[in-house]
Amino acid sequence: MKQSIVVALVAVLLISCAPQTDVEGLKKRVEDYNAVSKNAMLSGDHEKALAYYDDNAISLPSNATMLRGKEAIGKWMKDMAAMGMKFSKVDFKSVEIDASGSLGYEVGSYEMTMEVGGMSIDDKGKYLVVWKRQADGAWKVYVEIWNTDMPMPQPEPPTKAPAKSKTKK
Repeated sequence: MKQSIVVALVAVLLISCAPQTDVEGLKKRVEDYNAVSKNAMLSGDHEKALAYYDDNAISLPSNATMLRGKEAIGKWMKDMAAMGMKFSKVDFKSVEIDASGSLGYEVGSYEMTMEVGGMSIDDKGKYLVVWKRQADGAWKVYVEIWNTDMPMPQPEPPTKAPAKSKTKK
């Protein structure tokens, strides 16, 4: 009996000494980041949003190659803006946020309108962001991926070639 009590007390002690995950802190950080990211996309000034990224972050953008590192992600953002991509509407909605230890995640959806080459393009999709807790306690974007819910553009149906006339010689 004494041994069971000692084991139970040691278990309680170990559990209480385990590092606590600050899920509420992560939720606040996600909320802040989504607001900053939205403003960055609307204004074209991505420097404030980049401050939320881990130096070794990985981005898996839709329809593009994997980006490794904060510097590569920043360059990609600038390249998109230089190509004339502008956003007139951006909305993020977090669906689930949780964390354990030094990693957390956010699952969400987005809606946006982009202006590209004089065309207005509406997009809806979903995303996943993995957050990593830094040594100073701050949460930073470690891995992100997003993709559209919109159907792929369908090719134009082939036009029938004119029938060849059959003439006998």
